[in-house]
Amino acid sequence: MIFAKLAHSFVGLYDFLIAGFYELEFKDYDFKFELEINKACEESFFRIFKLDKKQIYTLMIHLFLSMLPLHNDNEKRQFALLANALRLFVELESLKKLSLKNTQNDENIKNEKKFKSIKNRTKKEEK
Repeated sequence: MIFAKLAHSFVGLYDFLIAGFYELEFKDYDFKFELEINKACEESFFRIFKLDKKQIYTLMIHLFLSMLPLHNDNEKRQFALLANALRLFVELESLKKLSLKNTQNDENIKNEKKFKSIKNRTKKEEK
């Protein structure tokens, strides 16, 4: 998708990572990754281009993971790219849970409407 590469920079903050605008500490299997994120800009991006967030996040994660061998000249940057892919994955999982919750709420509302409709028909039949 053409917007994945744009999102890769704008939402995934690739350019910030390449420029070194992040904090990363790692030892063994533990790491601390900090990156300044502007959620308002991210929301504007998705609103302007009317994109499916889950699809774009999936593509961005793939892009960040596929870049790991391309940045083998800088191990710290590789870890930052990996940490950022993990950050995006956590966001994606959050979007999936939110989507599932909204779907369940929509289903509950439909069921309530069906129940009210049946209840109203039953009352009319009793009269």
